Amino acid sequence: MRIKSYNTISNLVFFGYMILTGALFPVTVIPMPFRYVSLAIPFTYFNDLMRHAALGTPTIFPNVLEFVAAILLSISMLLVGFFTFNEVEKEARFRGSIGTS
Repeated sequence: MRIKSYNTISNLVFFGYMILTGALFPVTVIPMPFRYVSLAIPFTYFNDLMRHAALGTPTIFPNVLEFVAAILLSISMLLVGFFTFNEVEKEARFRGSIGTS
């Protein structure tokens, strides 16, 4: 199957991300298997804290714990992404898929 435009796939992934992070509704109403995935995404905690600040709704965890979890998950995902990108780039250079300069 050849895809001419990735807009549809991009929109579906983005919509799924918005659902999982609780941007559209609270994470507590998401089914349990998806909630575990949701809790691994830092944006979930930022959304929850913003909803709490704006509307006064209860948070998933205590505020301080959510803030610490969001920061730690953000930093760890940034580091994992950085190292993964470097490894993929090294492999691509080794295979000759991209230039070596």
